[in-house]
Amino acid sequence: GQYYVMKDDDALLRQPGSKVRTETFRDGSTRTTVTRADGSKIVTIRDAEMRVLRRVHVDPYGRETLLIDDTVVYAPVDVTRLPKPEPRPVVTTAADEAALRAALAAESVAGRAFSLAQIRDIAEVRAFAPVIDLDAITFESGSAAIRPDQAKALAGLGRLIQSYVRDNPREMFLIEGHTDAVGGAAYNLALSDRRAESVALALTEYFGVPPENLVVQGYGEQFLKVNTQADDLQQLRNIRVAHRAARFYLILVTRWRDQMIRFEALPTDLVQALRTGGLDANGQPAERAISDGPGNPCRHCLDFIPEGAAMLICAHRPFAHLHPYAETGPIFLCADDCPRFEGRGLPPVLTSSPDYLLKGYRADERIYYGTGKVVPAQELAGYAETLLGDPDVAFVDVRSARNNCFQARICRAT
Repeated sequence: GQYYVMKDDDALLRQPGSKVRTETFRDGSTRTTVTRADGSKIVTIRDAEMRVLRRVHVDPYGRETLLIDDTVVYAPVDVTRLPKPEPRPVVTTAADEAALRAALAAESVAGRAFSLAQIRDIAEVRAFAPVIDLDAITFESGSAAIRPDQAKALAGLGRLIQSYVRDNPREMFLIEGHTDAVGGAAYNLALSDRRAESVALALTEYFGVPPENLVVQGYGEQFLKVNTQADDLQQLRNIRVAHRAARFYLILVTRWRDQMIRFEALPTDLVQALRTGGLDANGQPAERAISDGPGNPCRHCLDFIPEGAAMLICAHRPFAHLHPYAETGPIFLCADDCPRFEGRGLPPVLTSSPDYLLKGYRADERIYYGTGKVVPAQELAGYAETLLGDPDVAFVDVRSARNNCFQARICRAT
């Protein structure tokens, strides 16, 4: 048989001063809410087997950030049809921060998105992650404790993870634990899991990494990094940090979500032409108005036009050619210069509505029938990834679920 650790991921989330409430439903699934002293909450839903299905961060103002969503249907993984992972250099925590960042920035060749369960359970999926070995930390035999003098070796990694989470709060990191072959399989599996959890706790307690952005999993001796029967110090080279798509970072840190998709704003040359009197999709110059506050999203910076600022109203057709599926509708733009959205993560204009209409299109700009769906805002990225996992879907358009106005385009990350 094969052993597997069923994780209580809330162990990382139970910080001093937090309150924990768990609800159990008839089907055995649970919803655990961790409320922190600042009023923020982490809500985790699990199935009857304790597998995480969904995790959401709710800030003190009620704004939600979706971190994990395995309720979305992902395509099954046929390991025989996965592309061959490219050889990747192994980077250790002794490297400088630029080298660590370069390792985590490496692109995956998988060409599709994976669920958390697929990442956790399928070694061939995790093989797409570049590796950062935590080789500066050693454990006493049978121990999962990290000495304080060794914890400082995680400083560079801690700062790096913090920077990714600041840029995009949806970034997730999987900390993988491994052992050598000394001892029984069940014992080593539990030990590897405790060691991985120790690294996660150190990153959280010493370096302020948000625990909700970490997932821990032990694999015991299944994938030996040290093939030995000796009873000696074991290096946390057996807990690796690597990086996967979507983004899950695998430490092994797998990085998740945004690597697979990219939010595309209107081209700057088109916007500049409209600002200087160029004609819109209806052959007319843009109308000028003053923004009355939230509710006026600029399709260039993908942020809201401030109250009192000048804005343009014009007709836009987000297609290269005229054909029956080439819809035209009104959009807003900042009248003054604004930077084109080039960032990672969900743009601000896609955070104001409870839901959005998503539609997939083929390369010939025709609707891919069966893809149109109104999805909750927190599921937008996950559903877009699922659609773009189909090679016949060239891009996904996001529209208002109320007025059908074009918001942004989602493409595969390149």
